[in-house]
Formats: sequence, structure tokens, C-alpha cells
Amino acid sequence: MWYPPLLAVIFSTPLAAIASVVAVAAAPVIIHLLNRKRHVIVPWAAMRFLLAAQKKNVRRLRLEQWLLLAVRMLIGILIVTAMCAVMDWTEPLWKRFGLSALPPSVSHGRTHRIIVIDGSFSMAANADGDANRFDRAKAQAKLVLDRSAPGDGFSVVFLTSSAQVVVQGPVDDRQKVAEEIDELELPNGNADVAGGLRIVTEMAQKRPEKYTRSEVVFITDLKRSGWPMLQAKAATSSGEGTASSVATLAGIGKEADIVFIDVALRDAENLSVSSLLLGDTLAFVDGNTSAIAMVQNHGKKDITGLQVELQVGQAPKPGEKLVLNSVGKQLIDVKAGRSVPVTFPLENQNRFRTVGDHILQATIKTSPDQDALSIDNTRSLAVKIRDTIPVLIVNGTQAVDARESPGEWVRQALRPDSTDTRKSESPIVPTLVTPAQFADRFQTDLTKFECVFLCDLPAIDAREMERLDAFLRRGGSVVICLGPNTAENLESLNRTLFNEGQGLLPGKMLGIKKAEDSDYFTLSAEEDAFKQPPLSAYRDDRERTALTMPQFHQYIRLQAPANGPARRIFSFLPTSGTGKNEAKSAAGLDPAIVDFPRHRGRVIIHTTTFSTTRVGQTQFWSTWPPHPTFLPFMHELVRYAVAGIGKRNLLAGEILDEDLPVTLTGLKAKLIRGEGDTEIEVEKESILSRDETAHVAFTKTDRLGIYRVSIASRLDNLFAVNLPVVAPGGGSESD
Repeated sequence: MWYPPLLAVIFSTPLAAIASVVAVAAAPVIIHLLNRKRHVIVPWAAMRFLLAAQKKNVRRLRLEQWLLLAVRMLIGILIVTAMCAVMDWTEPLWKRFGLSALPPSVSHGRTHRIIVIDGSFSMAANADGDANRFDRAKAQAKLVLDRSAPGDGFSVVFLTSSAQVVVQGPVDDRQKVAEEIDELELPNGNADVAGGLRIVTEMAQKRPEKYTRSEVVFITDLKRSGWPMLQAKAATSSGEGTASSVATLAGIGKEADIVFIDVALRDAENLSVSSLLLGDTLAFVDGNTSAIAMVQNHGKKDITGLQVELQVGQAPKPGEKLVLNSVGKQLIDVKAGRSVPVTFPLENQNRFRTVGDHILQATIKTSPDQDALSIDNTRSLAVKIRDTIPVLIVNGTQAVDARESPGEWVRQALRPDSTDTRKSESPIVPTLVTPAQFADRFQTDLTKFECVFLCDLPAIDAREMERLDAFLRRGGSVVICLGPNTAENLESLNRTLFNEGQGLLPGKMLGIKKAEDSDYFTLSAEEDAFKQPPLSAYRDDRERTALTMPQFHQYIRLQAPANGPARRIFSFLPTSGTGKNEAKSAAGLDPAIVDFPRHRGRVIIHTTTFSTTRVGQTQFWSTWPPHPTFLPFMHELVRYAVAGIGKRNLLAGEILDEDLPVTLTGLKAKLIRGEGDTEIEVEKESILSRDETAHVAFTKTDRLGIYRVSIASRLDNLFAVNLPVVAPGGGSESD
């Protein structure tokens, strides 16, 4: 315990304290005696009459003087005794007199109390009547304030998707702290428990000297998804993140006392819409598709006759409001702890009729006894409906023989000639340009395309790289195929395309790899690759075997570490026995097709050419373009490349940022939440210039629902903000 230096000397022991009491009690007596010595007796004739009168009251006056002296001595003794009362050695005396029930902070000094409030969306569950767990948590936090001893200080930490300090403190003004707690609003996301523990650790370690102890009060519903470190086997069976939180919590325990207040008290029944997906990765106007909602029962009771409804709405016209229309209702049964997929066909009159942004929203209708947490009963999905997929093809090789032109092979595959009946089946509209036409930004406007193919370009300058980077920021995708021109200009293309890790390639290009003699390479993919697009379309063994038939005699070696951000779609497998033995897995093979995420888009690299350019008299770089598997693969590749264009679906708390055409720079963009009469303007931001694009970002997305970015009468983009399905500690907040 800390004491002022003088107090430590005077009251450190009982003897010193007794000496202090005697000194204080003697002070009034000494002052009285000193004052008596100051009186000088001077005889005066008139005093005889006064002395005669005084003799009648002398006893009364003497008694008053003794009482006054005693009161003065008692005041001094009480003051010294009160000072001694806070010393550790007096505690046994207080207990002997039955006063051991004094608050610990009175006997142990001032306390820095850190109040940590759980802000995960499970705290919205009903607790009692109209109150939810979050309301109970705020009431408990204020109760901690009321029951704390005078002189205690307070800090408040709020565990939202990003842990935040509400009151840095320590603050001893309880009224202000209570007002800050009252103003807290529950967002719709997970709780950043790990980040909150780090903040609390720092606070406990930096406790001011005037506070003798620290106490951390966690007020939470103790959901396993958010607090896995509190489970009995967490330390031995949990992952690395949970083990780290266990260590952090243990470190806090060394610096402060830890208290948990459980505001859940009991398990609750809950149903949720855990996911909502479109049957096809791309949806087109007047096409037949379906929506699939996953309904999950997190409780312990079987539910029968649960109503699930799907509503659909499209981006409104300028000045109008978003309206959702019901396209179907179904009744389902869900067993305890199980999930059920609910499929809604979007056909005939329910097909998408217009191009542009659309919203799908699935909702379950529950009763309070079935569902204590209603916030997860709705899930939304924002989709872009297309009529075509515009693709730009930059052809780097202008050859008289079309078979040696990679751009022409790609164009023919994506949109066969009119003599081919398959033309009507392809929504892809390719535009073939030369490198010179591509370099002219006014002649080739990238904002009109969703995917760009760069086919064996001999060169690419910094200005073109800026345009491509801006295109990727808007969510577009770039497919790069290498080839003879790449091999001849390897050094300069490495400077621009790789750019020391800042460009479009995941690694440096190392040079040509040639097959020996009559050997060749084939495409090879691991089993996991066939579980993801674009290879997930190849379901049976015959289709997969057909992909291994084309022969490759040359390619450009590309550095693409298996543990890096790039994902291998295909690798090159040598046909020679020596090469096969050296390549035990895909990690030991050179990449053939690599998927590399970049900004909001993706870069797909094919390390050889999309043409049949000759290597010698009898060999070609590749025999794939004329093979029957080339056309369907190109279509799957384009669908995969453009499927993720535009980040229209976010989790609560994520930043909603949108890259827009540069012509919108300087205008104001409004963020609107809701639909119909519930629409409210959430935020308004200026559209700023960034590189080759305009950009706007909104941060107030901590509430789930449908959002709309509206720009005057020129643009209305729809977004869906949903609850996170998986919590940081694993599992779900809904469970």
C-alpha cells in the first residue's frame, strides 16, 4: 500500500501512533499554560468589585474551561485516530469490533476498475421481458459504479468487431462514466475479444501510482464462440488464436483481479438464416436460376411448420425508394441442432427481368418461445444481373496465320463465329484490340469491360499499369497469357508486371522451360482444386481426364510459392519418368494457371500462350487451343473471373468502399439503409479522385440490412450487410 512519506513515519507502528496521540492531546494544555503566563496581574481599585462578583461564578467558569480544554484535546485525538484507521496494522482491531465488513477498497486503498462490456450481436437476445442481454449488461456496469468505494477510478472498454476504448481513464467522475455507458449502442457484429484483452492488459500495466490495485470486470453472455479460452479443455484442444488469448488472460490475472458477470444466465432457443446463395455464380436477364437459404436450429427443440419467405427487389430509379416483393413462402421442419436448405426457384414470372443490382432477402417467422435472438432471422444477398459479359482482348501477336494469334484463339473460344450455332448460347461479348489501341485510353475505355485478356504482350508501360491497377480496384479481373513475346522481353516485363512484388504477378518470371526431345508437359491439378471454381464445373472423371490430353512443349517459369496468396489452378506435369519422380506434389511442379487476388479483383496468369505458335518444325508451344476442352474452359474461366466483381456483400462493421468512374469525382454520395418507408440516410461523403478512378468510402455499416449508395440522379448501387456467420473463436454467435 502507498502512503505519503510523512504518514509512513508517523503512523507506521502502534507506538508511533500513540506518541502522536499524546503529542496532539498535549498541545491544547501547553497552549493554555503558555497563555496563562502571558497574563500580568496589575492591582486596580475598581477590580475589587469585579473580583467580588467573580467569586460567585468561579466554579462554573472553571468547569467551562476544563470542558473546553477537553474538547480541544478530543478533537486532536479523533483526527489522529482517523488517520491511523487506514493503516494495515489497525485492521485486526476493526475486525475485533465487528467492522470487518468494510469494503475491501477501503482497507486496501483505491482501485482502478476496468469495465469490459461485450458488444457481440448475441447480446441482443432477450433476457427478461423487453430487456435484452445488452441492456442488462449496461445496468450491471452502472451497478459496479454504484457499489465501488469513494476514490476508485474507472475505465470502460467496448468489445465490438474492433475493440474500442470508451473511457480511457482512470476517471473518478462516476456520473460521466455512467453517461458514456448509457450512450452505448449494440452493433451487429462479432466481439473482438483478443483485441480487447490486449487493451485491458496495457491498461492494467500502466495503472497510476495513486491506485493500489486493479480489477477487471467482464460483463458478457459468455458465448463459447467469443470466449473459447474459458472452456475446460481450451488450453489443450484450442487453436493458436485461442491459446494466445488464454495466455493474455493469464497475464491480466497477474496484474489485476478478474471478475466475470454473466448476463445470459441460461441457454436460449434460437433459429437463424445462416446463408443465402444464388444457384448460379452469374445471373442473367430472363435466365432460370434459384436462391438457396440455409435455416439452422441452434436450440434443443424440434421446430415444425416454420415459415421461410424470400423477397426480391431491384435498384430503384432516381428519386424512388427500394421495394421488396415476395416471390415465395415455404413451411419447413427443422430438428434441434440441424440445418435445412430451402430452395426458391426463380423461374417464369419470378425471373430477373432487368439488368442491374438486385437484392434477395430471406426471412423466417418465429415466435418468442422458439427464438430469443431475432436479429439473425433475416439474411440479404446483393447480386448483379447481366445481359452480357463484355471482355477486352489485347492481342500481342499480329500473325497472318490466325493459329499463331493468341488473341484470335481466345476471341473464337468466347464468341464463336456466326456459322457456329453455339454463338447464341454465349453471353460473352469479346472486343479484340491491338497493343496500340489499348494504350489509347480514350479509344479503349476500361470502364466498359468486366475482364481484360493480355495475350503475350511484348511490352507494357507504367501508364498502362496504372489503368490496369485502377481496373482491379473497381473489381475487374485481368487474365494474362505469356508466350514468345514474353520470353524475348523478360527483363522489361518483370520490371512492370512484377515490379518487385507491387505489380500484377505473384512472383518473378524466371525464363523459358522446354520439354526435352519428344517429351511434353500436361495439365495437372490436385483434388482440392476441383472443389473450387473454375474447376468445380468438371465433376466426372472423363471431363477431368480430357483436361490432361493437350500437350505443352514450352512455358515461362513463374515464381508462385505454394504458401503465398496465389492459388494454383493447374500445374505442369512432365511426361518423362525423371520429372514425375521429382514432382511429388503440386508444390514441386511449375505453375500453369495461377489465380492471384489483387485489390477487389483478381489476376489469372497462364504461363504459356493461348496459341499454337511453333517451337520447331514439328512442335508447338501448346496444342490446347484447338482441343475440345479449350472452349468450355475459357467460358468457365471468364465466369469465375467476373463472378466476384464489385464487393456488394459485406459483414457488419466492414468499410463500404466503392471505386467509381472518374467522371463522378467531386460529387456527393449518400449512404441509405433500409427499404420502403424505413429508408434513412446514414452517411454522406464526397467522391474523391484516386489514381485512374473516383473513390468513396463509408464506415457506418455496423447495422445489418440493405444499403444503397446514391449519387444524385446518376447512380444507385445496392449492398447487403449481414451478420458474420463464424466468430473469431470458432463457431457462431447465433449458437
